[in-house]
Amino acid sequence: MTQQSLTLDSLLDELRFALVRNRARRRRRFLYGMTVIAAGVTATVALGATYGHWLNSPNGFRTITKPFALPSFHGTDLLTGKHISNANIAGHAGFVLFWQSYCPPCQGEVSAVASFAKANPKVPVIGLDVEDLPSSARAMLNQLGATSFPSISATNAILPKLVSGYPTILAFDKQGKVVADAMGYGDTIATALITQELQRLELNSP
Repeated sequence: MTQQSLTLDSLLDELRFALVRNRARRRRRFLYGMTVIAAGVTATVALGATYGHWLNSPNGFRTITKPFALPSFHGTDLLTGKHISNANIAGHAGFVLFWQSYCPPCQGEVSAVASFAKANPKVPVIGLDVEDLPSSARAMLNQLGATSFPSISATNAILPKLVSGYPTILAFDKQGKVVADAMGYGDTIATALITQELQRLELNSP
């Protein structure tokens, strides 16, 4: 075999090797891209399940077909230290807001509820800070200037089981029964929705 033939065979071998290596590199890139896409889809689904109510347009209050009595609660206002319990809402229709300081949508919702409470000082509004550090909750309230309604740390283990996510508002009638709920959105629309629900409560309460 001549030197020229050896050189040609070597070149062909190198070319074949380069093609195989290029295919393998493209395959790795394809698999990496598919992995990134899959991770993105998974994250989107997870965020949608957690904060879908925040990212989408707000819905109105959902009527509860079988109203139930709001469980007992008590505690001290995170800002003022005043004692708060069911006695503060007895005989009145109003709202209970479930929130957490580390829940991004809760910040906007607390502000919206604070605006509503400021405009409706005679309507009972209670905030229940769930599974949170009081110091973190207090810092958030101070940062938002949410001083128009009291918030306490939820101590009754039953309370967090009443909702499926945060923030959530429960509407209760004059008999202390929860008759509607809504996931929070945190803006002027949310304030308007609460006002509409209050009007419905007043119309339906004896």
